[in-house]
Amino acid sequence: MPPLRLVLWNSRRFDVLFDPGSGEATRVRLVRPRPDSAPLTGIAITERTLGGARCNFAVYMEASGLVFNAGAKRWPLSDATIRFVHEGGWLLSTFRVYRGECLEFTFTYFHLWRGLFMVIDATYDGLDLEHDFFLHYFASCAGTPDWQQWARERWSLSSAA
Repeated sequence: MPPLRLVLWNSRRFDVLFDPGSGEATRVRLVRPRPDSAPLTGIAITERTLGGARCNFAVYMEASGLVFNAGAKRWPLSDATIRFVHEGGWLLSTFRVYRGECLEFTFTYFHLWRGLFMVIDATYDGLDLEHDFFLHYFASCAGTPDWQQWARERWSLSSAA
Protein backbone atom coordinates (compact mmCIF):
# COMPACT_ATOMS: atom_id res chain seq x y z
CA MET A 1 0.00 0.00 0.00
CA PRO A 2 1.45 3.43 -0.89
CA PRO A 3 1.78 6.11 1.80
CA LEU A 4 -1.37 8.03 2.72
CA ARG A 5 -1.48 11.82 2.70
CA LEU A 6 -2.92 12.91 6.05
CA VAL A 7 -3.30 16.21 7.89
CA LEU A 8 -0.75 17.00 10.59
CA TRP A 9 -2.64 17.55 13.85
CA ASN A 10 -2.85 21.25 14.81
CA SER A 11 -0.98 22.51 11.72
CA ARG A 12 -2.32 24.08 8.56
CA ARG A 13 1.18 24.31 7.05
CA PHE A 14 2.11 20.61 6.91
CA ASP A 15 0.68 17.33 5.71
CA VAL A 16 2.07 13.91 6.58
CA LEU A 17 2.89 11.01 4.27
CA PHE A 18 2.07 8.00 6.43
CA ASP A 19 2.82 4.37 5.53
CA PRO A 20 0.30 2.17 7.42
CA GLY A 21 2.37 -0.96 6.80
CA SER A 22 5.61 0.28 8.34
CA GLY A 23 4.29 3.09 10.55
CA GLU A 24 6.82 5.49 8.99
CA ALA A 25 5.84 9.12 8.40
CA THR A 26 7.31 12.16 6.67
CA ARG A 27 6.18 15.76 7.02
CA VAL A 28 5.42 17.66 3.83
CA ARG A 29 5.51 21.46 3.91
CA LEU A 30 2.57 23.02 2.06
CA VAL A 31 3.10 25.93 -0.31
CA ARG A 32 0.14 27.73 1.28
CA PRO A 33 -1.66 27.05 4.55
CA ARG A 34 -4.47 24.52 4.10
CA PRO A 35 -7.86 26.22 3.97
CA ASP A 36 -10.38 25.20 6.63
CA SER A 37 -12.64 23.91 3.85
CA ALA A 38 -10.02 21.51 2.43
CA PRO A 39 -11.09 17.86 2.44
CA LEU A 40 -9.64 15.69 5.19
CA THR A 41 -8.57 12.08 4.81
CA GLY A 42 -7.27 11.61 8.34
CA ILE A 43 -4.92 12.94 10.99
CA ALA A 44 -1.33 12.09 11.93
CA ILE A 45 1.09 13.14 14.67
CA THR A 46 4.50 12.07 15.96
CA GLU A 47 5.37 11.85 19.65
CA ARG A 48 8.70 11.14 21.41
CA THR A 49 9.62 8.98 24.37
CA LEU A 50 11.81 10.39 27.12
CA GLY A 51 14.73 8.60 25.42
CA GLY A 52 13.98 10.35 22.11
CA ALA A 53 12.49 7.43 20.16
CA ARG A 54 9.58 8.45 17.96
CA CYS A 55 6.23 6.84 17.30
CA ASN A 56 3.86 7.94 14.56
CA PHE A 57 0.13 7.90 15.20
CA ALA A 58 -2.60 8.18 12.57
CA VAL A 59 -6.35 7.85 12.26
CA TYR A 60 -7.89 7.68 8.79
CA MET A 61 -10.66 6.25 6.61
CA GLU A 62 -10.29 3.06 4.61
CA ALA A 63 -12.95 1.28 2.59
CA SER A 64 -13.61 -0.91 5.65
CA GLY A 65 -14.04 2.12 7.95
CA LEU A 66 -11.99 4.18 10.39
CA VAL A 67 -8.57 2.82 11.37
CA PHE A 68 -6.10 3.89 14.05
CA ASN A 69 -2.36 3.20 13.77
CA ALA A 70 0.33 3.43 16.45
CA GLY A 71 3.41 2.87 14.37
CA ALA A 72 2.70 -0.24 12.28
CA LYS A 73 0.11 -1.60 14.76
CA ARG A 74 -3.45 -0.95 13.65
CA TRP A 75 -6.93 -1.24 15.09
CA PRO A 76 -10.28 -0.80 13.32
CA LEU A 77 -12.44 1.65 15.25
CA SER A 78 -15.46 -0.47 14.35
CA ASP A 79 -14.23 -3.08 16.88
CA ALA A 80 -16.28 -2.31 19.98
CA THR A 81 -13.78 -4.16 22.21
CA ILE A 82 -11.03 -1.60 21.46
CA ARG A 83 -10.56 1.07 24.13
CA PHE A 84 -8.10 3.99 24.29
CA VAL A 85 -6.84 5.48 27.55
CA HIS A 86 -4.70 8.60 28.01
CA GLU A 87 -3.21 9.66 31.34
CA GLY A 88 -1.37 12.96 31.33
CA GLY A 89 0.90 14.95 33.54
CA TRP A 90 2.75 18.16 32.87
CA LEU A 91 5.97 16.38 31.81
CA LEU A 92 4.99 12.84 30.71
CA SER A 93 1.82 11.23 29.41
CA THR A 94 0.90 7.62 28.75
CA PHE A 95 -1.39 6.36 25.99
CA ARG A 96 -2.72 2.79 26.04
CA VAL A 97 -4.78 0.61 23.73
CA TYR A 98 -6.83 -2.24 25.18
CA ARG A 99 -8.75 -5.01 23.43
CA GLY A 100 -11.28 -5.99 26.05
CA GLU A 101 -9.23 -6.14 29.25
CA CYS A 102 -5.99 -7.08 27.45
CA LEU A 103 -3.38 -4.33 27.06
CA GLU A 104 -2.18 -4.35 23.44
CA PHE A 105 -0.10 -1.18 23.28
CA THR A 106 1.38 1.36 25.66
CA PHE A 107 3.39 4.47 24.89
CA THR A 108 4.79 6.99 27.39
CA TYR A 109 5.83 10.25 25.83
CA PHE A 110 7.69 13.38 26.88
CA HIS A 111 6.34 16.91 26.39
CA LEU A 112 8.42 19.38 28.39
CA TRP A 113 7.50 22.56 26.45
CA ARG A 114 3.79 21.83 26.25
CA GLY A 115 3.83 20.93 29.95
CA LEU A 116 5.61 24.11 31.00
CA PHE A 117 3.20 26.20 28.98
CA MET A 118 0.29 24.34 30.56
CA VAL A 119 1.61 25.13 34.06
CA ILE A 120 2.47 28.84 33.55
CA ASP A 121 -0.52 29.89 31.39
CA ALA A 122 -3.34 30.87 33.75
CA THR A 123 -5.86 30.66 30.89
CA TYR A 124 -4.91 27.10 29.81
CA ASP A 125 -8.05 24.96 29.66
CA GLY A 126 -9.54 21.84 28.09
CA LEU A 127 -9.61 23.37 24.60
CA ASP A 128 -5.88 24.04 24.79
CA LEU A 129 -5.33 20.53 26.09
CA GLU A 130 -7.13 18.96 23.13
CA HIS A 131 -5.23 21.16 20.69
CA ASP A 132 -1.82 20.39 22.24
CA PHE A 133 -2.35 16.68 22.97
CA PHE A 134 -3.81 14.68 20.08
CA LEU A 135 -3.65 11.39 21.99
CA HIS A 136 -5.68 12.92 24.84
CA TYR A 137 -8.27 14.19 22.34
CA PHE A 138 -8.32 10.89 20.48
CA ALA A 139 -8.70 8.75 23.62
CA SER A 140 -11.54 10.94 24.88
CA CYS A 141 -13.67 10.72 21.74
CA ALA A 142 -12.53 7.97 19.32
CA GLY A 143 -14.67 5.28 20.92
CA THR A 144 -17.84 7.31 20.82
CA PRO A 145 -20.37 6.64 18.06
CA ASP A 146 -20.93 10.40 17.60
CA TRP A 147 -17.25 11.14 16.88
CA GLN A 148 -16.92 8.15 14.57
CA GLN A 149 -20.03 9.24 12.65
CA TRP A 150 -18.64 12.78 12.42
CA ALA A 151 -15.31 11.49 11.04
CA ARG A 152 -17.01 9.17 8.52
CA GLU A 153 -19.17 12.04 7.25
CA ARG A 154 -16.36 14.60 7.07
CA TRP A 155 -13.40 12.53 5.89
CA SER A 156 -13.03 11.02 2.46
CA LEU A 157 -11.31 7.71 1.85
CA SER A 158 -7.57 8.04 2.47
CA SER A 159 -5.70 9.10 -0.59
CA ALA A 160 -2.35 7.77 -1.65
CA ALA A 161 0.37 10.38 -1.84
